[in-house]
Amino acid sequence: MSRARKPWFRKSNKRWYVEFDGKQVNLGPDKKEALRQFHDLMAKPELDRTTVRSLSISLPEIVDHFLDWVHRNRVHWYLHIFGDLVESSGWN
Repeated sequence: MSRARKPWFRKSNKRWYVEFDGKQVNLGPDKKEALRQFHDLMAKPELDRTTVRSLSISLPEIVDHFLDWVHRNRVHWYLHIFGDLVESSGWN
């Protein structure tokens, strides 16, 4: 059984916080306003895990998307690292 979410007061900076979607959200210094913001946050619909499972994407498509991302974002880094390694080792 999980613990109910509720705001807490952090004495070090005199602010109210609540954990929401895995992050600590600063609700401000005023308790009444913090509770109002807390209720607004809790009224937002959360993403249901069954929704994620029902997406129509296959494992090969996920792998393709990942490899495309790696190619766009990491290939130059690896080329730089391995290029330096080859240069410093005298293998060229």
